[in-house]
Amino acid sequence: MAYQPANTNGQATMANSSPVVVASDQTPLPAGGNVAADAVDSGNPLKVGAIASSSEPAAVANADRANFYTDLVGKHIVLPFSTPENFGMGTATASAAGTSVSVLAAAGASTRWYLTGASVWNKSVTNTGVEVRDGSTTVWYLAAPGRSGSNHAWNPPLRMTANTAVNAAVNVAAASAYVSFSGYKGI
Repeated sequence: MAYQPANTNGQATMANSSPVVVASDQTPLPAGGNVAADAVDSGNPLKVGAIASSSEPAAVANADRANFYTDLVGKHIVLPFSTPENFGMGTATASAAGTSVSVLAAAGASTRWYLTGASVWNKSVTNTGVEVRDGSTTVWYLAAPGRSGSNHAWNPPLRMTANTAVNAAVNVAAASAYVSFSGYKGI
């Protein structure tokens, strides 16, 4: 009696199958997903690698498949952080009540600042507060007691408006209030 396979491909069980041997001079068989990056997602993803990048990638459309990104040494980029090239910090000295001083210049068209930390030192004996401003709009207050200071960390980051400078102002005149902001640029 002849062997009859259970399916039309000839394989009844793993034990009864034959291995596939690829010649050593054969070009590698490519493996890839069925959908390109920035295309509407469908099917099952296969790609597990990432793209190394030193700049912010372009945004993809809602519900599209997107690539994983790493920095240039292969570290996965996970918010609230960005590529190191998009980190930023700035300092300024504020002294006139209500007058804005620029701490971080506008990040560029379609790009905004995400603030992760702030530090204030008030050299004056006068108690004051520091307004964190998104352009000219006050979005946060920091305490700046006389001859003292304060620190603040935002988690989640404080999202500012695209292409707008991050400014600071004291709300009571002080001899010198030193203001520092840190964060990253993103879309």
